[in-house]
Amino acid sequence: MQTTGWPRRTLQDIIKGLPSWGIGLRFEQDGVRHNDGYYRITAWGPFQPDWIARELPQLCQAVELAL
Repeated sequence: MQTTGWPRRTLQDIIKGLPSWGIGLRFEQDGVRHNDGYYRITAWGPFQPDWIARELPQLCQAVELAL
């Protein structure tokens, strides 16, 4: 939420939908509370990580997200 400025519910919906695209996620706990942490991509599905890295500035611009 801090990085994107998007509401929590929007981010939850996006994260929930990623497996339907073949993207694997794992929650990495990083804190005391059970929900302190972040998600790590474990499988990219149809997306190529090198393409994502190359196109990251344009992808961020498309969703109005600053790097």
